[in-house]
Amino acid sequence: MPHETPMTPELALRLVREAETMTAAGIADLQRRRLQDLLAHARAHSPFLAAKYRHLPENPDLSDIPPLDRFEAVAHFDDWVCDREINSRGLEAFLSSPETMAEDYLGRYRVLATSGSTAAPLLVVRDARHTMVNAALMQSRFWGGSKLGSEEGLQKPWPRACAITAGGGRHSSYLSFLRMANAYKAQGMGDRVAFFSIETPLARLVEGLNALQPEIVGTYPSVLQILARAQQAGTLAIAPLALCSSAEYLPPEVLQMLETTFQCPVMNNYCSTEAGEAAMLCSANRLHVNSDWIIMEPVDAQGAPATEGFSEGLLLTNLANLVQPVIRYRVSDRALLRFDPCPCGSPFPILEIEGRKEDTLDFAGEEGVFSLAPPVLMVASLHVPGCLASQFIQRSPADLEVRCECLDESDATAVRAALLQETRRIFGKNGAANVHIYSSDAPLIRGKSGKLRVFLKDFS
Repeated sequence: MPHETPMTPELALRLVREAETMTAAGIADLQRRRLQDLLAHARAHSPFLAAKYRHLPENPDLSDIPPLDRFEAVAHFDDWVCDREINSRGLEAFLSSPETMAEDYLGRYRVLATSGSTAAPLLVVRDARHTMVNAALMQSRFWGGSKLGSEEGLQKPWPRACAITAGGGRHSSYLSFLRMANAYKAQGMGDRVAFFSIETPLARLVEGLNALQPEIVGTYPSVLQILARAQQAGTLAIAPLALCSSAEYLPPEVLQMLETTFQCPVMNNYCSTEAGEAAMLCSANRLHVNSDWIIMEPVDAQGAPATEGFSEGLLLTNLANLVQPVIRYRVSDRALLRFDPCPCGSPFPILEIEGRKEDTLDFAGEEGVFSLAPPVLMVASLHVPGCLASQFIQRSPADLEVRCECLDESDATAVRAALLQETRRIFGKNGAANVHIYSSDAPLIRGKSGKLRVFLKDFS
């Protein structure tokens, strides 16, 4: 990159920690300089972006740069990447072999795939620079940050750890586990790490966790909620040092319930396949954007800056990855950026997430349109004994199907009835008692990566 020393793990960690001592204005200036360097690199090495940016001035403002959406990116993948040795045909051959799952493409790139749950699946190639920067962010702001950094037990090497995600596939959570497991095995510590598929029956999952007694559990909020119910019921009996949550929205009420149940901190981060480690939780339970390496722009439905409340989407710019420049890439997460001081003392902006735009449902209420965002119903199951997790599927503007998973020893009929009653109460309170809400005993629908979408819309 222009004017920058080649990245090393030591340099990445130094740069990350230097930014943590800066003012907000200093971080903004650093961000602008890195953006201009990234643009110069993209114009010089990406034929697709060179053409897309041909009418821009030499040093454009961020708002001058045209956004990038997933369909456009997928269509131009071969010309988007900056290394001419990379092409979709070669990647398809590489990805077709299970033996390459934890290996680097061309010996130097990590390859991931988005789930494609809301749009066309996208292959993402990460270079060593991205990997080193994101590892430094995890070391300094996740494990060493204000929330977990004071937990002495987490500082010892090779803690007992487990991951509970979807198996197989090229999603980041599974690949991260494979690399972690390989590192443990190389140290002769393979028995201290375990993987459990998201499809593992609860009884077997509880048995495996009780046997391992993990000190760190990494999984989705929906799974942590299931584990908490099992812990409360006494079937699960573990004493982790930390729970690590990602990939789904974690409501504050659920975080508090998890910390109370397991008597340990719950760490949460906001990350994406395209942008990497974008934001991390602090000791005040607020997500702080890693704005020295990530640019986040909340936008409205037309792509203009969102000025009030939660946005309709986000434009993400990854300042670390040079091989596949992600610049103003649109994702559908509804978000709000805050710049007020945080009790933890972090100079980085605060990020509030309200789920994805696709997860917001509009109903024909008695007094007009009733718009429902995920947090409203995500915590409904917390008030229903025996309910592990819930899912809400809109079938029409006036019809909602409610599904749930129950504790094995619970009366499933009674649990579904109680969740139905709680859901109807929420709709009635919001002037939408006319909506037809009914229960289903069908299983919850999960995406390819194992994530649970609490809200779905299916008018078929």
